[in-house]
Amino acid sequence: MRFANVLIEKIPIMLADFLTGGFTGWVYETVITSIAFGRFEDRGVLPVPILPIYGFFALILSFLVKRETNIALLFILSSAGATIFEL
Repeated sequence: MRFANVLIEKIPIMLADFLTGGFTGWVYETVITSIAFGRFEDRGVLPVPILPIYGFFALILSFLVKRETNIALLFILSSAGATIFEL
């Protein structure tokens, strides 16, 4: 029973992390490509303004942040993780 209660408490936080990361990634890529091409360029693959790759990485990063307190190490891990995740 305890595991189910903890999971129910964490699902809204995980959903918020996923949606925030996905939307932020969509804004980032849309702005960068719109500037590069000189016109609006929608980078989304879904009918909503969310890029799932950024959402999933936001979830992974949120787990790292909760465990790691060294900011420099966190930056290096997240940079390496983003690079590997994009490949």
